[in-house]
Amino acid sequence: MLDLALHSTVVDEHSLGVGYSCPCGCTPAVTYRRGDAAALEGCCCGNEFAVGPDAAMRVSRRPGFDIRLDSVPAPWAEVVPVAWAIGPSAHPAEDHDHDGVESDIVVPST
Repeated sequence: MLDLALHSTVVDEHSLGVGYSCPCGCTPAVTYRRGDAAALEGCCCGNEFAVGPDAAMRVSRRPGFDIRLDSVPAPWAEVVPVAWAIGPSAHPAEDHDHDGVESDIVVPST
């Protein structure tokens, strides 16, 4: 099975930063705030990543994409669902820059 290197960090007592290593080489990440709808991030290759109670419903069901589910512990003593739609994971262009910022937060590996 493909290891997506899921990782999370506490942003504050009500927020959690969650990210993963996409098979294409990008590192999408989101900030989920307690009580909000799932935070969703798309990758350049078409993969989708969602974190929150409705995460599984937020990622697209498309031909050629597998739905993967996981969860992360939150600082408010709950488990937060995580979902991906993982497809071929190929960049739309060969000159894609992996050094660019993929999201608005930095999530350190744990």
